Amino acid sequence: MAETMNIVLVGFMASGKSTVGKALADRLGWQFVDCDELVVGKAGRSIPEIFAGDGEEVFRDLETAVLDELQGRQGTVIATGGGIVTREANWELMRRLGPVVFLRTAPEILRQRLLAASGRPLADGMDWEAILLRYRQRLPAYERADVTVDIEDEPPAMIVERICTLLAGEVDRERDD
Repeated sequence: MAETMNIVLVGFMASGKSTVGKALADRLGWQFVDCDELVVGKAGRSIPEIFAGDGEEVFRDLETAVLDELQGRQGTVIATGGGIVTREANWELMRRLGPVVFLRTAPEILRQRLLAASGRPLADGMDWEAILLRYRQRLPAYERADVTVDIEDEPPAMIVERICTLLAGEVDRERDD
């Protein structure tokens, strides 16, 4: 794949953006960045602390600032936060970075992963029906991505290969420019 672009991964919490993103970056020989980690570094606090102290809106402002700071990068796989798609301004910033890939994950897989994890401010303390509602509300935003990859319970390497295959046309167009 051309190094004149990036790949931006979007999807609901626990869809595997960080895990798949790291594997994809390794496969391509690119850098990997996790927007959540950049937000934590910028704020000097954990995501749960940002949510508890300042609220979701401040967290979303930090996400947008991080996306803006990533402009001009090349050869980077970028894992975004699950709610980054809810702001229109973020779509322009993401698309300037490169093709946006939606990791569409079946709700039951998300549920299993969320039950096994903690530290997710929008999942901790919420019942499954509320989480599922949030997922369904965000689904139309996720579906604006350039490419959708359906995630089953499979190894990241298989998902990476599917992403590379699906993005081959995007990369070919990039090389022609």
